[in-house]
Amino acid sequence: MEFWIAGILLVLVLACWIPLVARSATYTGKMDVTRTITGEGIPPNSSYVVNGLDTLTTMNGATTPACSADVCFTEALSSGAVTIDLTNITDPVLGTVTLSGLTPFMILFQNPSANANAITIAEGASNGYSGLGASFKIVLQPGEECRILKQAASAVGSGSKTFDLTGTGAQALGVQIAAG
Repeated sequence: MEFWIAGILLVLVLACWIPLVARSATYTGKMDVTRTITGEGIPPNSSYVVNGLDTLTTMNGATTPACSADVCFTEALSSGAVTIDLTNITDPVLGTVTLSGLTPFMILFQNPSANANAITIAEGASNGYSGLGASFKIVLQPGEECRILKQAASAVGSGSKTFDLTGTGAQALGVQIAAG
């Protein structure tokens, strides 16, 4: 009886130590353009800022879709190519993560400025992730990034799960995804 009670207490103590992860993903899209006006009769340093297309979206456990998974990793190309499998991602902090059954709604691809050449990101040739549209493809030059906010994307599954990256040599691409 004492072992049984001690066992229950140990389980309760361990359950309290297991970390729970609450996620909140915020997407901010902002572009400010400062227009300076010059000319006769215009006061010096007259300018105004245009930023009419600002976007701020937060997804968390209470939103639809809820943010229930995230990954942030760098994917290194080997001989100029690699495939990202959204059902088997290695996150340096979280370990192996799967987005299977989840919908990626915030995606960031970032080609570091240290890379020498462009990297092409495309729907995978085998079991390509189709949630970003038919034949999705984007080319990022060094120092460029692509941020995608798509709440109506499709879920990752066995037939829709890969991105193909192509570039030159052993370049790397930064990737961050929030899904739910």
